[in-house]
Amino acid sequence: ETPVTVDISLSPANFAGESKTWRGTLFAPTGRKTFRQLLHLKRPSLWWTWDHGEPRLYRAEVKLSVGEEEVASKSERFGIRKFEVDKTQGWKLNGKRFFPRGTNVIPAQWLAEYDEERIERDIDLLLKANVNAVRVHAHVTHPDFYRACDEAGIMVWQDFPLQWDYEESEEFYNNAARQLQEMIELLYNHPCIGVWCC
Repeated sequence: ETPVTVDISLSPANFAGESKTWRGTLFAPTGRKTFRQLLHLKRPSLWWTWDHGEPRLYRAEVKLSVGEEEVASKSERFGIRKFEVDKTQGWKLNGKRFFPRGTNVIPAQWLAEYDEERIERDIDLLLKANVNAVRVHAHVTHPDFYRACDEAGIMVWQDFPLQWDYEESEEFYNNAARQLQEMIELLYNHPCIGVWCC
């Protein structure tokens, strides 16, 4: 087993606030290994839609070193928020009632055409239309769209790309379950996603 130094930092990405750091040593066997470390923020700054507050985001950075050599690093932005559906009061964001005002979005026939300029234009149009929620209809769109919704404070209803009629077989169900897991792992850290729709 090789001793690996792990440095984790958690800091505000778009606001002033508390930061946390952690350093530890792991003894990593060859192959894939999952490691979990929990960092507590006493009073986290929450992510809100633009009409309720500020869409505050954090950045987590992880660095792995063997001796003095950095061997891997990863940086990820995320937000902290609570989204729930109350049977009597409807949707709630961070404990406050939330009324979604939105539309569907299928921004381009070919995702290769959907670039940063078009994403910025779409976010601007959504905000000018007083939209606080958008449904990514029947597809997973460009990663920059989710980042832009995180920053703009627009809630996303994320559809699973498979819909309508498919064969009923164990093979299909297993394939769909694998695709669903991949979609959630890809998009999990985006605070803008409030609904996963199958």
